[in-house]
Amino acid sequence: MTESASTNADATGDSGLASLESQAQLSCGIHVTVATAPGLGGITEIHVWGKGSGKLVDLLFQARSGKAIAKAPAGRFLYGHIVKDGVVLDEVIVRGKETDRIYGAETVQIGCHGGGAAARAIIDALAAEGALETDSEKALEAAWQQGRISRIELDAHHALKGCASERALPVLLAELDKHHLEREIERIYRQKPRTSVRGSDADNTPALSGKRGGASEAAVLAIRDLLENSWAVAHVEPQPVFITGFPNVGKSSIFNALAGRERVIVHETPGTTRDVVEEVILLDKIPVRLLDAAGVGESKTEIEKLAEEFAFRALDEAALILFVFDGSRPVKETELKLYRQLDSELLIPIINKADLARSELPEELSGTMEVSALTGQGIEQLRSVIAAKLAPQSGDAAKPAAFTVRQRDLLQRALNALEAGKAIAGLEALGQLLGRLPGSGRGK
Repeated sequence: MTESASTNADATGDSGLASLESQAQLSCGIHVTVATAPGLGGITEIHVWGKGSGKLVDLLFQARSGKAIAKAPAGRFLYGHIVKDGVVLDEVIVRGKETDRIYGAETVQIGCHGGGAAARAIIDALAAEGALETDSEKALEAAWQQGRISRIELDAHHALKGCASERALPVLLAELDKHHLEREIERIYRQKPRTSVRGSDADNTPALSGKRGGASEAAVLAIRDLLENSWAVAHVEPQPVFITGFPNVGKSSIFNALAGRERVIVHETPGTTRDVVEEVILLDKIPVRLLDAAGVGESKTEIEKLAEEFAFRALDEAALILFVFDGSRPVKETELKLYRQLDSELLIPIINKADLARSELPEELSGTMEVSALTGQGIEQLRSVIAAKLAPQSGDAAKPAAFTVRQRDLLQRALNALEAGKAIAGLEALGQLLGRLPGSGRGK
């Protein structure tokens, strides 16, 4: 279920040489890595890995039983303290392993108190004995490049460390344990959708065929099921929600109201916001990347024109667009023209300044949600609407589920290709999901 090191190395493109050099460095010496996600927690787990890691930790570890890690049976938990120069740094539980799947070498797991201070003291003490502090991201990347874990496992590890919503945890843990998504994509990929000898499409890929729809039809149905069960994406990766509208309609005030604090300067002068400001917040336990930028539609200065251009580019990346109107004045035709140009499926129109006397609204905006960023009226309802739009429902963690934007986008690309009869393009997208083709490297 994992790919060969050579295959994955090829997938890194121009960065292949640098990646191989990094892997060589990770293969030498003894390393120390914080394995738990950053943030508050009761326990921090530290991994010390490399040949001789047990003996190195024994220089600092004093077991209550008096046993040394290097001589204890593999997998045995030992309780004791990490002591440096006669000073107890923390009480810990340790376990030695002959080899670890991620690191590919002898490994010692150290569980210490959370909060950061204890872990920092232990890492510094280990570094003083010769261990090299190594970022967990690099260790995971090397594990994938060297074929010890699969690309989708790599995605799951990264997602687990940065996951902002507890609702996605069952999906991520199930993927690391049962490999539901990986096995399903592998199954689809191995079907190798059949091609016919009759004609070809625009990119010279033979049209799909097969007995009763054949493997291609089965692949399409299976991919559709995966896309329908991609609810976890919105819980793993903060989705971009962009606040836009004409200047001085109260976009920044709504941003601050949703964020729960004054993150953006609010002033009656139009054009106060010139840079895109963003904040990651939780709405009904769903992580959201909230973005506020310069008002669009009525720029006057060169700086404002540049800010507006940047705002339009950011709109292209939005999962949702909150288009704000000022309910205290008549809506301008130019506002409606811009509003109509945007993707209606992504739009949530908002009438702000509901605390002021209401101006008459155009017919197409009748029934639009009204809020007051100043008094808080309607803000909670707006939070719920955004959350429901981004994550309409939770799925079954026991079923294969895409959990990153990259996975969802590649599945959609594969589906579009197969439905268009482009088998090769469909297989390439599935191959990238599995980490088998150029373009499957992280960040690409």
